[in-house]
Amino acid sequence: MLSTVLQTNTMSKLRLSAGLCLLLGLVGTAPAVEAQEVQHAPTVEQCRADQKIWLNKVKKLWQAEQKSDAASIILQESISLKDLTDWGLEMIDCQGQDPQFFDLYYKTSAEITFAETRRIKKFLERHDLYKQFEAEDAQGKR
Repeated sequence: MLSTVLQTNTMSKLRLSAGLCLLLGLVGTAPAVEAQEVQHAPTVEQCRADQKIWLNKVKKLWQAEQKSDAASIILQESISLKDLTDWGLEMIDCQGQDPQFFDLYYKTSAEITFAETRRIKKFLERHDLYKQFEAEDAQGKR
């Protein structure tokens, strides 16, 4: 009888341990699964709508960079580098998804890349790194 109780107790502990391991394993992987969002190709309709919106925003961003009023500064601060990068990547996806408008997506992607480049250049200038970059580039360090 004692062996039956011990065996049942051991089996309960094993089940409990296995359950805890499984639970901890699922909890431990939940953030990783959540972080790996499934990316679906944009629809043609989404591509066309986003292209118009984003090209317009990038043009306004360029105009805002030429001014220094409060509204222009707010616009510049509202569009992050990550936003620009994500927009550009979607426009590249759209080139394959909607070949009929390939040129528009290409142009929009180029404008977005130009906006990113301007932002990076300003960062380099703000931190006195642009001259160093120019000097190293002139030496062929690329």
